[in-house]
Amino acid sequence: MLTILGGGAIGLFLASLFSKDDDVILITHSIIQSNKINSDGIYVSGLKKIYTKNVLSISFNSPKLNKILPYSKLLFICLKSYDTKNVLLKLKKTISENTII
Repeated sequence: MLTILGGGAIGLFLASLFSKDDDVILITHSIIQSNKINSDGIYVSGLKKIYTKNVLSISFNSPKLNKILPYSKLLFICLKSYDTKNVLLKLKKTISENTII
């Protein structure tokens, strides 16, 4: 399972591409965005709406995050640079030692 932290342009694009071959967890800032992605999928302009069947989106504040994140093999951080440190400090205890960041 791959995890992508950040539901902006880069995070959404990576989620759509990687979901072709792997299960992807997309962590977004808001529950509204997560619900929208879970119901409608991800649309990449210029491409057909494909490669989104294996994407599960959850918000950063969801209690599910602590249960799912330890099983992630690979974590992509797709945040603005000024948010990275604070977010990783919050997730530090949840991320597995075996997770590649």
